[in-house]
Amino acid sequence: MPRSKEAFQLIRDERKEQILNVSAKVFAEKGLASTKIEDLVEAAGVSRGLLYRYFTDKEDIFIALLERAIIGALQRAKNSISDTGTPLEKLRRLTEQFLQGMSEEPVYFRLFSQALSLSEGCIKLSRNWRR
Repeated sequence: MPRSKEAFQLIRDERKEQILNVSAKVFAEKGLASTKIEDLVEAAGVSRGLLYRYFTDKEDIFIALLERAIIGALQRAKNSISDTGTPLEKLRRLTEQFLQGMSEEPVYFRLFSQALSLSEGCIKLSRNWRR
C-alpha cells in the first residue's frame, strides 16, 4: 500500500528534527565558525544532498536552532508571568523557569551564547529572524 501525504510529511518532519537535534550538539561542541557541513552530515548520518534538501547552509540550521531556543524561552516566560501572584513572585517564577531551561537544555544555552558573541554574523542572524 502506498504511503499517504501525511505519512511522507511525518517522515520529512522526523528527519528534519533528527538533523536539528544532532546539529545542536555539534554546534554546541565546536561552535558555528568551526563546524563544517561535513560535521553535520556525518553526525546526522545523512547525505549532503539530503541535508541541503532541508537547509540552505549551516547558518540556516543554526538560525533554526536559535529560533527554537528563543521560542522555548518566550513560552517559559509567558507561562511564568501569566500566573497569579505579586510581581516579585512572577519574577521569581520567571527566573526559576529560565534556570530550569538552562539546566534541561544546556545545548541551547550554549548556542544562544555563541550567537551573542558573534560580531558581523549577528547582523545576518538578526535579519533572518525578522522573516
